[in-house]
Amino acid sequence: MKKMVVGIGLSTLLLTSLVTTNETMVAPLNVSAATLSTFKDVSPNYYAFKEITYLVEKGVISGFLDGTFKPEQEVTRGQFSIMISKALDLKKSASYFKDVPKTSATYDGVGKAYTAGIVKGYTDGNFKPNQGITRADLSVMLDRALQTKGIYSETARLSYNDHGSIPAYAYESVQRMTNYKIMGAYKNNRFESAVIGTRAETAIAIYNLLKVGTPSIDDKPSIDDKPSIDDKPSIDDKPSIDDKPINPPGSGGIITQPEKSWKDMNIEELANKYGKQEIVTFGNSIKTTNLWENYVQYEQKWGVSPEEFLSSWVGSQDQNYTAYYPNYEVISFNGKPFKTSVLYSGDIAQFDDSILPEYTKNEGEFLVDMKTTTKNGAIYYHNDIKIFSMSSVPYKKDNDFMVDVESLFGSILDISKTNDVLILKGKNILEVKANSNKAKLNGSEVTLSIIPEIKDGKLMGPVNEISKLIGLHTRSYENIPFQNNKGVQRIDISNFVLPGDYR
Repeated sequence: MKKMVVGIGLSTLLLTSLVTTNETMVAPLNVSAATLSTFKDVSPNYYAFKEITYLVEKGVISGFLDGTFKPEQEVTRGQFSIMISKALDLKKSASYFKDVPKTSATYDGVGKAYTAGIVKGYTDGNFKPNQGITRADLSVMLDRALQTKGIYSETARLSYNDHGSIPAYAYESVQRMTNYKIMGAYKNNRFESAVIGTRAETAIAIYNLLKVGTPSIDDKPSIDDKPSIDDKPSIDDKPSIDDKPINPPGSGGIITQPEKSWKDMNIEELANKYGKQEIVTFGNSIKTTNLWENYVQYEQKWGVSPEEFLSSWVGSQDQNYTAYYPNYEVISFNGKPFKTSVLYSGDIAQFDDSILPEYTKNEGEFLVDMKTTTKNGAIYYHNDIKIFSMSSVPYKKDNDFMVDVESLFGSILDISKTNDVLILKGKNILEVKANSNKAKLNGSEVTLSIIPEIKDGKLMGPVNEISKLIGLHTRSYENIPFQNNKGVQRIDISNFVLPGDYR
């Protein structure tokens, strides 16, 4: 029997309407196998029989006219959009993608899923509805779908044999899918991020998604759970007069306080109900923004719901990168790097996405993201992000950039001063001073190619040369193709090997 897997790709689905509920999820998952109209190719012993049964009964998916379900056929982006929009009973919305016209069978589902922030399009204005979805991309889409049900932020430590090959943009989503048991190993304890799965695998994933926060079939009381005669309360179990609830005259029973409408919530109440929404951005300066402050000031007054506001805002970040990078960058969203947050769609077409900074892979590693146009920067660790600020903006001198040595390197290394000498303790120990090209490396004299100098009372030194001497690695990013940028716009510094310069 095939092991339970989750993934999606290419096929044609016949999809029916979902039974509408009062919540953004389907009814409790109580599946009776006997209710399934038998498919020729799905026997009761099939590994996804229960999940397929449930989704068929709820109108999320259906079989083909020849009496088959075709469980091993792949599912496309368009078909997944239809399935997830029906499963979550998403609100009706239009689709504006060039390749999803109103005549398309996927038009309604794509519009709903896009508006809900579950799926995203490409920068060329297309959606590519017939393209298969890898397990990595599926994890991201299901993660976004999960957040429409509530706040589900817990992650699991991944133990898959191939966890190191999971794309960075999907890593946190895979952690969440694993934690909430929505997705699991494909086979041999491998996640297999690049695999495009099947209709059966997709049915399992959506079924598991719907189970989160919903009573499962195992929660149904059996006939043996009925109370026996011995379970009846005795006369001594009756509540005393002191145990009776005291209600105001005419209340007719216990008073239940109605839930406050989002229209009347303040910033703190919105954060408590919908979760913290804090973004740290990188431009001419580093700015921390509480999105609920913006929401209360504008969108709430215009009648926009919190869900609509967040969906619209999250969906706009790729466009911001397309228009403004590297002059605009998200350092973190809710404490996570942009590339591993829900903001990242996984496809910014204009450049290699590998240049986007993210958590380092191993404990003890760090990556400094320094722009050459601002005095602020960010340091990415294995599970943390910190901000640093220099006294002045870096400036070019000869073939290097001069930086505030104490502020920059003091953020990642142990630095001390002796008289006019600055001592940097990395893998090697380097002693430098202003207005002299003579320095000491592990006690031995070396000659610097660029002489350190004083600016605004701070020692400025060549960043690439100093990094190399103390045992660090650098990578320069030049001519990033946004805004007609020319020259080096960004320099990374790390204590692990980096790829070659980006040009």
